[in-house]
Amino acid sequence: MAATRARPSFSDGYGPDAVLGDRAAPMDPAPAVADAPAALLDEDDRIVRSEAAFGLSRRDDPRTGRAIERVGPLDPAFEHDRRAHGLREWSRWKKNATDEA
Repeated sequence: MAATRARPSFSDGYGPDAVLGDRAAPMDPAPAVADAPAALLDEDDRIVRSEAAFGLSRRDDPRTGRAIERVGPLDPAFEHDRRAHGLREWSRWKKNATDEA
């Protein structure tokens, strides 16, 4: 059985666990799993880009920041979208982690 990378725990209430709670599935540590959504960041469809960025954020992938920039600002129609919420929470968590460092 292959060793799996432990998912980060976000005790400050931010990050993938805060967004998905018990629904968060274990992350597959294979690089190809994170490379698949990263390959979609240049798609024309904003929904596809937001889904890709969300997938990267769930893994706390180093490409997440660029992915969020590539998605760009989302209009009010995305206010309750799980992807948009997850990206906002990841950004907030990263900002807090940087401020504390």
